[in-house]
Amino acid sequence: MRTKADDSTTKITLLETGMRLFARYGFEATTTRMIASEAGMNIATMSFHFGNKENFFHQVLVYTAEQIRSHYRPLGEKADRLKEEGRLDSKKAWDLICEYVDLILSIVANMENSDTLSLLFHEQNQKLFSDFPITRVICKEAEKILQTLLVAYWEGGEEQTVAAISRVINGSLITLGEHPMFIRRSLGLADDAKLSADVIGTIRGYTLRGIEAYRPENG
Repeated sequence: MRTKADDSTTKITLLETGMRLFARYGFEATTTRMIASEAGMNIATMSFHFGNKENFFHQVLVYTAEQIRSHYRPLGEKADRLKEEGRLDSKKAWDLICEYVDLILSIVANMENSDTLSLLFHEQNQKLFSDFPITRVICKEAEKILQTLLVAYWEGGEEQTVAAISRVINGSLITLGEHPMFIRRSLGLADDAKLSADVIGTIRGYTLRGIEAYRPENG
C-alpha cells in the first residue's frame, strides 16, 4: 500500500529530475517520457501526481522558487528583526550587505546551482504562466532584503532609486550563474570551469566598493 511518505518521495524525485532536464533542454525539448525515464518511473506515475506537462513544469518552477527562498530566508528574517527592533543602523546594514553579496556569489559562482538559475531564464522566456514564481522570489522578495539594507546603510534614499540599484546589483551577479559561459569564455575558461577565488574576490570587491562609494544625494 502506498503511503504519503512514498508519494512525497516520488513527487520530489520527479520535481528534481524535471529541474535538471528543463534547465538543460528547455520546456519544448523536454518530454514527459524523458522525465519519467530519467526518474526511473513510468509516465502513468507522473500523470497521477502532476497531470499534464504544463502543470508539471509549473510545479517545477514553484519547487525551484522555494529552494531559492530557503537560501534567502534566514538573512531576510535577521534584517527584518533588526529593523523592527530599531537596531538596523549603518554598521549592521553593511555587515548584512556583505553577507548578502557573499550569499549570492555562493549560489551562482561555481555551477552548483546552475540548473536553478537556468530555470529562471526558461521561466521568463517561455511565459506559460502569469505568476512567474522564480522571478517573483528574486525580484519581489530577495531584492526587498537588499533594498532594506541599502536604505539603512545609506541612511536614506528614494524608493525607486534604491530599487533600481538593487536590481542592477542582483541582475549582474545572478547573470554569473544564469548564463555561466559568458564570464568563463571571456576569461578563456571551459564553460563548466570553477571560477577562482581571485575572480570571485574581484567581483565581490567591485560590488561592495560601488555600494560604499554611492550615496543617494550624490546620484
